[in-house]
Amino acid sequence: MDQTPARAIEMAHIDSAWMLSELACLWETPLSALFNGDGTLRPITELSREAQKLVTSFEVHELTEYNDKGDKVRVRTRVGKIKLIDRLRVLEDIGKHTKVNAFGTREKADANESFADMLRAASALLKKSTLTELDVTPGELESG
Repeated sequence: MDQTPARAIEMAHIDSAWMLSELACLWETPLSALFNGDGTLRPITELSREAQKLVTSFEVHELTEYNDKGDKVRVRTRVGKIKLIDRLRVLEDIGKHTKVNAFGTREKADANESFADMLRAASALLKKSTLTELDVTPGELESG
């Protein structure tokens, strides 16, 4: 039986209330849920479901131990790095979802767009430049 994506979403009970609940859970789960009291990362099997959702990827290292005869005696795995979700993005998504106008008035949005335009222009100049430093004052941007 072929299902449309909309029907699959409906059957999974995914709606705006579910989305807001998931976003709120991501925002409210403390980073300390990932670590033991001594600051070491908890094994993934010991992380709560909510804490596991904070991790987008991890890097695992295998450590192989050999005895004097060169026989493998044990393989241990260790998480070397973890990458976490962008929690600021989660907060922004909550603000957008709830339409609370949390990010200011239209005037502030226009100012942010102007600043973003200035940053894009500076970025374009930096890509063209081989210098380690570049003056990106507004006057420089307009002439470039």
